[in-house]
Amino acid sequence: MITDDGKYYLFFHQRISDRGEYHEVCVRQQFLNEDNWLVTAVYEYKSEKILIYEEAEVIGDYELVNHGNAEKDGNMIKAQRITLQKGGNISGDMTDTWTMAKGDKYCYILFKFNGVSYKGVFFGQTNDNGEKKMTFTEIGFMG
Repeated sequence: MITDDGKYYLFFHQRISDRGEYHEVCVRQQFLNEDNWLVTAVYEYKSEKILIYEEAEVIGDYELVNHGNAEKDGNMIKAQRITLQKGGNISGDMTDTWTMAKGDKYCYILFKFNGVSYKGVFFGQTNDNGEKKMTFTEIGFMG
């Protein structure tokens, strides 16, 4: 859904595994990366507003979940732990580089892992436990 003020939202329902056919309606905000591809917020929408962040606000530890080429064996995809370091290095379970660019409305992030470029946005959100977290969401392309 695109609102009159140009914001993007994804509506979907989610089943709860131990409740039979019971489901909940969920909403996640979406954004356009710098190539105008939609990326979806990590956590459910709680009226947060995306901002232009400073590098000091995004440096730190993250859990990275890459949905790209997941095995189809029914198991959950395991999160990897990474650290975005000042100066553009990534350390942890995956290592490579990252950069940040400030746009008109929010900050873009560019990752490079094993020849794949990932472009997305940073977004400060509230997780399911009520904790404020810096997140990022991206989409990757070969080349």
